[in-house]
Amino acid sequence: MIIVAIVNIIIALMVLIFERNKMIGLLKSMGANNNLVRKIFLYKGAEIIIKGLFYGNIIFFTIVFIQKEFNIIKLNPEDYYVDILPFYMDSLFIVILNSLFIFTSIIVLWLTFSIIARISPSKIINSKS
Repeated sequence: MIIVAIVNIIIALMVLIFERNKMIGLLKSMGANNNLVRKIFLYKGAEIIIKGLFYGNIIFFTIVFIQKEFNIIKLNPEDYYVDILPFYMDSLFIVILNSLFIFTSIIVLWLTFSIIARISPSKIINSKS
């Protein structure tokens, strides 16, 4: 499941950068160097990642709290050994998972931009997409 999430993150961040390739070309043609453009994308990407983690964790903790207090999600006792869906929340695992998510996302942002940085601004601006 974590591999699927990481692949999804990679694709989403690559789409984010490739959709903005004309902006990258314009910034480079106006004199911005690769480091400045990379910083812009890293900061905006980190902002999106942090917001997504924050809201995702809020939703997760809310669902866990509701399930633990009210047992909303019930299971068929004939099919399972338990009649309610148990949730186990380990804070260390959540911190490790969030850190892995941030680390992976920033590496993907950096690698994707490194690919785009090799392309000349004129090719980026004149592309059809």
